[in-house]
Amino acid sequence: MFKNLTILLGIICFFIQDLKAQDIHFTSYDFSPLTLNPALVGGFSGSYRIGGIYRDQWRSAAVKGAYSTPTIHVDVPIIRGLRKQDWVGIGVGVFRDQSSQYRMVETKSFQGVSYHLSLDKKQNRILSFGIQNGTGNRRLNLREGRDLLTETVILGQTANNEIPTLDNQLITQEGSNLTDWVGGVVFSSYQRNLSFIRAGFSVGRINRANQAFAKGVDRQKLKFTAFALYDTPIAGNLFLTPSLMYQRTGNNWETVAQVKTSYLLSEAKSLYINGGLGYRVGDAVQFLLGVDIKDTKVQLAYDLTASGYTAATNSVGAFELAVSYVGKVYKKPKIDPTQVCPRL
Repeated sequence: MFKNLTILLGIICFFIQDLKAQDIHFTSYDFSPLTLNPALVGGFSGSYRIGGIYRDQWRSAAVKGAYSTPTIHVDVPIIRGLRKQDWVGIGVGVFRDQSSQYRMVETKSFQGVSYHLSLDKKQNRILSFGIQNGTGNRRLNLREGRDLLTETVILGQTANNEIPTLDNQLITQEGSNLTDWVGGVVFSSYQRNLSFIRAGFSVGRINRANQAFAKGVDRQKLKFTAFALYDTPIAGNLFLTPSLMYQRTGNNWETVAQVKTSYLLSEAKSLYINGGLGYRVGDAVQFLLGVDIKDTKVQLAYDLTASGYTAATNSVGAFELAVSYVGKVYKKPKIDPTQVCPRL
């Protein structure tokens, strides 16, 4: 088990290299628990969990390629807590967010720890707390961005009618490092009718680091994230899962509502077929299609642009591929040999 985890962690460290100014967001946000809420670290039934998402956005509108965002994570419920029904989880991950034409790149690694407090002996109701630290680097390809005007120019705030470009405004911040702290809490409840409820709240950018390439830009504002989901059987082998996610940073906000249905196709193979619809308010309609096979989950997502960018993107928004795998490693029981008396 530890050999496999070492390999996985090595792969993640290989991806850690560089960073961009916008927040990442995923349609399949439930496949990226470490970027959703640090209290979700280690919050599953198994020995370890590895997952990732690749997002490709606005390819039809980008001048030189798309906006792409891959992410990968590993988390483990590592040790028992202060009580036998509690446990501690740890997790690490990384994402790389690249913004098309000017190669504005953000790469961020994050590592978190969580404590899962069971409110009953059967672990049917669990209150989880988590904290996470993220470190990253931002880079900008100045050779391709020489003619990109800054916000100062657009707003007409430059002195002596000068037209500063990235060469003289941002070069001092090229490759700047960022550090971020996030704290969160999550409540999970397993109901008698096989329903499952989970809801959480987190606060990010607690340290409010300086955020930008340009000089004199304000420090980062706090980022608030809330989510909730309800998974319940509705008829026979059919399950329904409505969910809601909300994020806010200063005056910027995002609300996503989704409804997914799952059908148990084969109980022997633990095979589920999943499909659903979602809506990111003021931005896009989301289409979801996936499959669960035992401990492996795969989901495809497509965003159909429904905002003012519809004409520029030809309604083509974003594509996502999300994968999650829960590994289970159990010790083989030791059986004492027995001697059987021969029949007389």
